Amino acid sequence: MPAERAPRLDARLRAAASLVRAGGTAADIGCDHGKLTAFLALRGDLAGVIGTDLRPGPLAAARATCEAAGCLDRVELRLGGGLAPLAAGEAQDLILAGMSADTIRQILEAGAWVQSPGLRLVLVPATRHGRLRAWLCRRGFALVEDLPVRASGRWYAVMAAEYT
Repeated sequence: MPAERAPRLDARLRAAASLVRAGGTAADIGCDHGKLTAFLALRGDLAGVIGTDLRPGPLAAARATCEAAGCLDRVELRLGGGLAPLAAGEAQDLILAGMSADTIRQILEAGAWVQSPGLRLVLVPATRHGRLRAWLCRRGFALVEDLPVRASGRWYAVMAAEYT
């Protein structure tokens, strides 16, 4: 990865990136500034990277981040809420970071296709991670990683879950 062009990630986003599996397509849902999207594209071991956001402003910021990092040609940026911009099976790893656990849960509940073997959820809830863990368990997901990460003076749970 060209380090001089890669966006700097805080500890929670670095941990999230480390849980994304090589070889498939990753979708950064609610990509906001696009730093994680660009970082994943620069990794060079993914078939594709999709960044989505609900609002045009953050999506424009993500486009600028990817352009500055020199990877705009390796990402697909899409406008839309939650999982709506994606088709079932289009991505093998879904990243939802920086949202409340309740928002993450609502997004996942809107796409029944997330309960598919082989799909990995990389989740970084900003709040109520215990409630999200309980919801995942009730829906048949197993936590394959659950990392405590300190960033900006706070502790975060960075989780990878797969449907069992």
